Amino acid sequence: MGAMSPGPDFFIIIKNSLQYKFKYVTMTACGIALGCTLHVGFAIFGIAAVSTYLNELLVVLQFAGATYLFYLGLTALRTQRSEVNITTTMKTQETEPLEVANVTKKVGNSKRTLKSAFLEGFLCNVLNVKAAIFFISIFSYFLVGTNKSLWIHVIYVVGIPLQVLVWFTLLGRLLTIPGFKARLVRYQVHLMRIMGLVLIGIALFTLTIEIF
Repeated sequence: MGAMSPGPDFFIIIKNSLQYKFKYVTMTACGIALGCTLHVGFAIFGIAAVSTYLNELLVVLQFAGATYLFYLGLTALRTQRSEVNITTTMKTQETEPLEVANVTKKVGNSKRTLKSAFLEGFLCNVLNVKAAIFFISIFSYFLVGTNKSLWIHVIYVVGIPLQVLVWFTLLGRLLTIPGFKARLVRYQVHLMRIMGLVLIGIALFTLTIEIF
C-alpha cells in the first residue's frame, strides 16, 4: 500500500513514462526496488549498529533527498515544447479514422541510458527520508523483542522490494501503452511541469518533517 500511495517514486515513474520507452521505466523501477531493499535491510539488520547516530543520519538523508527531488523537479519544469516531436498520421479503415502517434523524444545533447534511468530511481528512493522512517518504524514495532528466524527477515528484505518492483513495472507498462501514451504526449509539456511542481513540493515538504 505504501508503494501505491503518491510519493516521489510514484511521480518519477509517471515522469519517465511520459518521456521515455518502457525499458527505461523498468530500469527506474529496478532502481526504486534496490533502494527499498536497502531501507528494509537497514531497518532489520543495521539499525542497532548505528542507533547512536541515527538522528544525525536521518537529517543528512533528509537534506540530500530534498535536494535531489528539487533538482528533478526543476529538470521537469524546464521541459520545452520543442523537445517533443509528434508525427501524427491518419489512415482510414471502414470509414473510421485511426490515429497513429509516433513520438520522438529529444533529450538535450545527451542520450538517455539504462544506467541513468536506474540511478534516478535508486537515488529517488534511497534518499527518501520518509521511506527510511516508515520502514524503521514498522520493523521496530514488529521485530524488536521477537525471536523471528533469519529466514523471516530475508523474506521481508526480498518480498517487499519485489512487490514494489512489480507495482511500478505494471504502472510503467500501463502508461507506456502506445495508444494511451500517444494521448498523454499531447499534453506532455503541461504534465511534465505539473510533475516538476509536485516533486519540488515534496522536496520542500520533506524539509519540514520533524525527525526528532
